[in-house]
Amino acid sequence: MEQVPLNITELQLKPKLLRLMPNIKISPVQQTQITDNLKLIPKIKPTISETQLDLKLSTHWDSVKDQVYEVLNRALDPDYVSSVEELKTKLTNVPPQKQIEMVIKSVVNPVLLKDGGSCEFVSFAEKDGQKGVQLRFQGACGSCPSSQNTLKQFIEKVVIELMPGYMFVDNV
Repeated sequence: MEQVPLNITELQLKPKLLRLMPNIKISPVQQTQITDNLKLIPKIKPTISETQLDLKLSTHWDSVKDQVYEVLNRALDPDYVSSVEELKTKLTNVPPQKQIEMVIKSVVNPVLLKDGGSCEFVSFAEKDGQKGVQLRFQGACGSCPSSQNTLKQFIEKVVIELMPGYMFVDNV
């Protein structure tokens, strides 16, 4: 069974009440884990069910958003990583396609999303006896004049560092 990527919708109900709705059900064990960890973040009061998380805020959402998302991602996404070191550890025991998908999800797309774009894995390739990866840009990256620079100066360097043996990345 293929895992559905985690997506969380934010809905501002009142100035100090925010509802977060993940696209997956939250199990009772996850609810407990999330609640316990969110209680460690000052100035928020969580209420959680299998379909949503309500946060009463006594601070600005922007000041706690990253911490809240870290808690949610850790509890709900088994592939979530918060550091390159953690990603390197997780990459050691998975097949190459899963490796590149994890690299894209954890390192590449968070950067591209800041400008309204993303990329997806298409296939592996070989060129001049070297292994490589073919990706497809999406969203704003698909028509961006800087996408080739991003591909070679950022994405290719990340792939080479995190996936030894892969020496190039192409956009298809």
